[in-house]
Amino acid sequence: MTTPWLTVIVPSFGRPDQLHQCVTALLCQVEPPAAIMAVVRPDDQSTRQCVASFGAAVTEVLVTTHGVLAAMTVGLQATATEWVAFTDDDATPPPSWTAALREAAAEPSVVGVGGRDVLYDGEQPRTTTLTAEVGRITTMGRIVGNHHRGTGPPRDVMVLKGVNCAYRADLLGLPTNLHGSGAQVHFEVAVGLNLLVHGRLRYDPAITVLHRPGARRDDDTRTAPSAQATADTAYNATFVMTARSRHHALLRGLRTVLVGDRTSPGLLRGLVALMRRDHALVAKIRPSLRGTFGAIRAILGGARVTFAYRATRSS
Repeated sequence: MTTPWLTVIVPSFGRPDQLHQCVTALLCQVEPPAAIMAVVRPDDQSTRQCVASFGAAVTEVLVTTHGVLAAMTVGLQATATEWVAFTDDDATPPPSWTAALREAAAEPSVVGVGGRDVLYDGEQPRTTTLTAEVGRITTMGRIVGNHHRGTGPPRDVMVLKGVNCAYRADLLGLPTNLHGSGAQVHFEVAVGLNLLVHGRLRYDPAITVLHRPGARRDDDTRTAPSAQATADTAYNATFVMTARSRHHALLRGLRTVLVGDRTSPGLLRGLVALMRRDHALVAKIRPSLRGTFGAIRAILGGARVTFAYRATRSS
């Protein structure tokens, strides 16, 4: 793999201090990327000033459509390197990050690589248990993330996490028709499933970034998402499975309606929440079912997740 091989894209909105820390870390890489692109909105003056402070070292890319996927897509279209990496403005990659990505990307048939985001609360690492079960999707559509908890040797996975990932740029498709006003939750699932037809996705927990989750400026506020954000999450969790097959998407929808999980509770999970008087989870039941039934209706009507590619390729 020849140099320059990698462009790093950082979508950012309303978090200039964290973006400054992220870009500073990217400029300290042992193997500097070919380019660093910050994708920002034209009216976000504080973020634009942060980008300008780095001069020619960082390329500003403007996006006028809201949402992280729109920012990622505009960034992808502006690249020319063989690989493209993404990280969040609230992440701090260590100096070895791009070198570790390159080494993993050099393996035969690999089309995507990523690693662990080590969560911090302020300056303190968040207490967490580690697991080898990472980035998996079951037959019934249960999504196993755990990228921030990964341990053990490198392994093939089905999903990488957007805060710490790199992909073959000519094969990468970014979803165009998911729900959500800011962070379109579960977009990484669609990306992973779409890429698996071309090769392997590798997860190595030794490839790390420090991640201090910043406040989201949309309906999904992480700790207390709105009813609409819950509905959007449930919709996406079922709809993204069409990147695998319509059959698996409908199985995911059925599982969510009958059982569900903490972010998208169904009937059984809701009943348990009622018994435990878990009011926060109970409040999610109706919007979760609304989003899931919306996805099922769309799938039965023939809809499937569509993707935007670099240059003119489309799907």
